[in-house]
This record gives sequence, C-alpha cells and structure tokens, in this order.
Amino acid sequence: MTIYTVHEPPGQAAPDGGLTRIAFVKEGFCWPALFFPPIWLIFRRLWTVLLLYILLGVLIGVASRSALSIGAVAPLFALWFALEANQLRRWTLDRAGWRFIGIAVGRDRIEAEEQFFRQFLSAGRQAMPVASSSSPSAGVGPQPRPTFVANPGPAA
Repeated sequence: MTIYTVHEPPGQAAPDGGLTRIAFVKEGFCWPALFFPPIWLIFRRLWTVLLLYILLGVLIGVASRSALSIGAVAPLFALWFALEANQLRRWTLDRAGWRFIGIAVGRDRIEAEEQFFRQFLSAGRQAMPVASSSSPSAGVGPQPRPTFVANPGPAA
C-alpha cells in the first residue's frame, strides 16, 4: 500500500470548490527524482528547490576536485535527493499556503484518490468553500474553513 499526504490549495474561487486542485504527495522514495532530478523539479514547479539543487551540485563539484571523490559523492547526493524529494514538494506547498487536510492510502494513486474522496464526501463534507462572486474581495485573502460534522444527527 502506498501512503499519500493530501493538501488543499489556498482559498480560491473555483467552479468545483477547488476539489480538482487538491494535491496528493506520495510518501517515500521518488524514482523520477533519482533519474531526472532537474526535469522532475521543473515539472513539479519547485523553483526554489531547483536553485538549491543546482547550488548544492556546484558546491559538491567544487569541493571534490578529484574524479574519484566526485564519483563517490554524486551518487550519494542523488540518492539523498530522491529520498527527500517528496518532502521538499510538501515543504514548497506549505510555503505557498497549501494546507494539509489528510492522508490517503491505496495500491496506487487512483485508488488512494477514490478512497479519500469517497470518505471526504460521505462524511457530509462538501466542496471547499467558494468565495461569493458578489463580494468585492472574492477569492482574495484566506477564506474561512467550514466546520465538518461526520454525523449531524436529526434536525431540531
């Protein structure tokens, strides 16, 4: 089973309440980040992490002047980066204002998404709040978070 952390975007007006923008970030090792790190970083739009990756790569190259030492350090750096890549993605989402809203588990991402949304919507949770278009500040600033009740009980 694969575990994913689930993150919602900062409050924005969207026709579906923002449900299509929810991010599922896998826990653990990231194979694309091991084999194609710059491409993976660009694809995920992790610009700050890309700059840090390039800076660390240059520093490792300068620090290890002999071909033997860079041959030992570069694979270790690549392995470390692949181990931490998804955590760096979560860090970037957090810095951009995304909020952690839960954990999803499944054999693959599709199954994890299906189970998460099934539980999310069956617990009486509706789509994330959408700012009213009649409001002058619609979609600007933080939106209030709705209170979710799993079992509201009979109406009084």
